[in-house]
Formats: sequence, C-alpha cells, structure tokens
Amino acid sequence: MESALYKHPYEAGKIEGKIEGKTELVIKQLSKKFGLLPPDIRHKISKAEQYQLDLIAEGIFDFKSIDDVLRYLH
Repeated sequence: MESALYKHPYEAGKIEGKIEGKTELVIKQLSKKFGLLPPDIRHKISKAEQYQLDLIAEGIFDFKSIDDVLRYLH
C-alpha cells in the first residue's frame, strides 16, 4: 500500500504534467490558427491557470483574433 507521503507528491506531479501538456497543446493550436505567437502571449499562456487553459481550448474555434484569447489571460 502506498503511503500518503508518497501519494501527495505523485498527485501534484500528475496535475502539473497535465497542465504542462495542456499549455503546450493550446500554444500549438493558437500558433496554427494565428501564426507565430508573440513571446509575451506565449509567456502569459505558460503562466495561465488550468481553468483559463480550458476556456481557451474550448473557445479556439470561435476566436477571430489573438485579442479574443487575451480576454482569458489577465
């Protein structure tokens, strides 16, 4: 049986990995849609919370410009 001490870091790492993967996917999708993303926008996306990444991923087909993305990155 796995102790709570080892389970907690594992779960934290698992969540962190999911967020990193989601971040990479959102950046790739936005780059494909709008072309090369400016470094400041890439940085904002890399610092985004999971809920922000989810909103961007869900809205990507409706976005007309990169400004639509910025609404979710405060």
